[in-house]
Amino acid sequence: MRKIVITGIDGAIARHYATSMLAEDPTRRVSLLGEPQGYADPRAEKAAVDLLNDDLVSHIDGADAVVVVVGALIARLGCTNAVAAARRIIEASHQAAFGPRRMIVVSSAVVYGARCDNPIPFTEAHPRRPLAESPYACAFAAVEEAAEWWSATTGGELALVRPAVTLAPGEVDPMAARLRAATSRRPDQLDPPVQFLHVDDLVRALCLLTNVSEVGVFNVAPAGWIDPEPFAALVSEDFFRVPRPVGELNLVLTDLVPSSGPTAGAEQYVAHPWVINNDRLLSLGWTPKVSNEEAYVLGNPTPLWRRVTQGRRHELTLGALGLVGAVGVAGLGVVVKSLPRWRL
Repeated sequence: MRKIVITGIDGAIARHYATSMLAEDPTRRVSLLGEPQGYADPRAEKAAVDLLNDDLVSHIDGADAVVVVVGALIARLGCTNAVAAARRIIEASHQAAFGPRRMIVVSSAVVYGARCDNPIPFTEAHPRRPLAESPYACAFAAVEEAAEWWSATTGGELALVRPAVTLAPGEVDPMAARLRAATSRRPDQLDPPVQFLHVDDLVRALCLLTNVSEVGVFNVAPAGWIDPEPFAALVSEDFFRVPRPVGELNLVLTDLVPSSGPTAGAEQYVAHPWVINNDRLLSLGWTPKVSNEEAYVLGNPTPLWRRVTQGRRHELTLGALGLVGAVGVAGLGVVVKSLPRWRL
C-alpha cells in the first residue's frame, strides 16, 4: 500500500499510527489531512485543510487507503461537526477519480450501547445500538453508516475498528475520565466491568488491518476486563470514594446544569456493561501487550491527590462536605431566583 491518507492527526491514535506506518516502510507516502501542524516527522505529507469547507477530493485522489479517526474529530470539532467532516472525507473518497480501495474507520465500542441486559462480552456479531441520549455514541455510529454506504457503492474494502476506551500517556479520554470519576461520586457505589486499551495496542491492530484485505467489524481490547471491585481499588489509588451525602448532593447539583461535551448523555455508559472480546483480531495474529490495569495506570498520570497523606485526606473530606453544602445552598438560590415570578 503506497499512499495512506489519515485524518484526526491531532489525536494520539493518528499520530502513533502515522509514525508506525512510516517506520514500517519509509517509502510509503503518508498524507495527514486536517490540522497536522503539531506532527513533527518530516517524512509525512501535511495537508492543512478545513475539513468542513475545503476541497478534499484532490488530497484523497490516488490514495490506496483512507483512515478516519473519529474520536479525534469529535474532540476537535464536536459531535455534529465531526460527523459532517467525516462524511465529507467519505464522499471525497467516493468522488475521487482514483479513490481508495480500502477504508479504515476508527470508531468505538460505545456504538454497542450500554444496557443492563447486555452480554458480557460483546462480539462483532452484536448489532450497533448506540443510546439515543448520547451524542458521542451516535456520532461514531453515524460515521460507520456513512462508511458502509461508501463500501456498498464502490465495492471498496471497509474495516470498522471498535476499540475499548483507549488511553495514551499525556492525553485524557473523555469516556475514561467519566468512568474514573463515576466510581468516586455515584452514591449507589455500583459500577460495571470496564476495559482500557493502550494506544500502542490499538496502533498495532491498525497497522495489521492496513496490510490485509479483511473487512467488517473488528473489536480491539485487552484480554478480559476489570470487574467492579478491582476497578474501585485501582481508582482508589487516585481518588477515594466520597461520603454518600457528598456524592448524592454532587449528583443533584450536576443535574441542575445541562450536560455538554463528549460525555453528555453518558450516564448509562458508566452504569451498565459494554465490554468487548477480541477473538477476531486474535485470529489474524494480533495480541495485546498491555493489560487493562497497565493501560489504566500508564494513561493516568499520578494526580496531586495521591501525594496527600491519609490524615490530610480526612481533613479535605470534611472540607469538601462543608464546601459542597455551601455550593448547594448558593446553587439553590440561583435556581429559585431564575424561576418565573407569579402575581396572585
